[in-house]
Amino acid sequence: MLKNINKYLFIFFYSLLPFSLMFGNALININIIFINLIFIYECLKYRNFNFIKERFFLFLILIWIFLIVNSLLNLNRTSETYDGLIRSLSFLRFILLVYATKYFFEKFNSIKEKIFNFWSIIVTIIVLDIFFEKIVGHNLIGIRSSSDERVASFFGEELVAGSFILGLGFAVTIFLIIKNKNASVVKKTYANLFLILIPFAIFLTGERSNLIKSLIILLSFLFIVDKKFLYFKKKNILIGFISLVIISLLILQSTFNRQAAIFNQINFLNKTYEDKVEIIKNVQYGQHYLIAWNIFKENIWLGVGTKNFRYVCQNKKYNDKYPAGCTTHPHQIYFEILSEQGLVGFFIFLVFFITVFIKNCLILKNSKNLYHLIYFLFYAAFMVPFLPSGSFFSTYNAAIFWLNFSLMNYFAKNSKDNYNSY
Repeated sequence: MLKNINKYLFIFFYSLLPFSLMFGNALININIIFINLIFIYECLKYRNFNFIKERFFLFLILIWIFLIVNSLLNLNRTSETYDGLIRSLSFLRFILLVYATKYFFEKFNSIKEKIFNFWSIIVTIIVLDIFFEKIVGHNLIGIRSSSDERVASFFGEELVAGSFILGLGFAVTIFLIIKNKNASVVKKTYANLFLILIPFAIFLTGERSNLIKSLIILLSFLFIVDKKFLYFKKKNILIGFISLVIISLLILQSTFNRQAAIFNQINFLNKTYEDKVEIIKNVQYGQHYLIAWNIFKENIWLGVGTKNFRYVCQNKKYNDKYPAGCTTHPHQIYFEILSEQGLVGFFIFLVFFITVFIKNCLILKNSKNLYHLIYFLFYAAFMVPFLPSGSFFSTYNAAIFWLNFSLMNYFAKNSKDNYNSY
């Protein structure tokens, strides 16, 4: 036990990552810091720093340095706080998480099942809790959402249950399917049922952007994976999801009200260009995007610095024109990067996104690794332009992104595991 203390500490803190996402940024950061400290200790103990020679690691460090320098250059944006600089400095914790994941998962191959078993319990509880809250009006411990049309689950005032399920639900589903592929009918049914329940749970939360992303992942997965791998027929999975959606729209008025607004957005496509511009100007997300775009045009090279959108958007010239547009971030990662990191930062991140996408596509073409596939599909859905999203640099959203990225990176490097292949 003592000989492998770092192994068990890593399993403990990595298993708790979904739990920490439910209880705030402080716990998320503490959790990731402990994982990184264990990793650094291992590197020092065994004098193993080979990862710092990797070109990809150096590219991530380049991004980190750029964020720090850009934050320093934009300190004059606000005299109230150094949050932007602190957030840029702390970006290093996600880089280390990528390599801590790869190191421990490679060194102790058996830890994956222990970690994913715990994650599957957490995700199952959250999914059931979403169903319970939607029917009863409060969750299993009495928490009520701030909106009748949204579901908070255990997240309280933060309406992010859908992003949590999107970030972890499909990964857990693949784990259960692989684990139970030779198990009893009941276990196979339970595992495959998650392909229906994950997007349906997101649908019930009222998070439309995450619903679209979940459908991108589900449809892409069903298109790519051979039907013999699944216990349910592909058409039955889609029929099951559609049936649950229709039933919920018929019996749950709050769900119907929330989704009815989509028809106004669909009707948007039939409008003239001038009408479309006016509609965008009067939609809250449209105003977020327009302020971000205007901030970018006025600070084209370096933007206004990490976490400074919230301060700059308070300028009267934006508030008078877009009264609903000023918020903590633009709610879309590309507009966020453009407004806060400028053209230089946008180019760096675009090279990063595209390089990772192409590299993983090529690996998938040859490996057909199911774990790698599902994390790649999450990455691809996360990168879809124009869909509203959380802040790319916030602790919660960044933790979900980099956790999935870390696992995608590990399975890309270890894509020849035949027990994962389809």
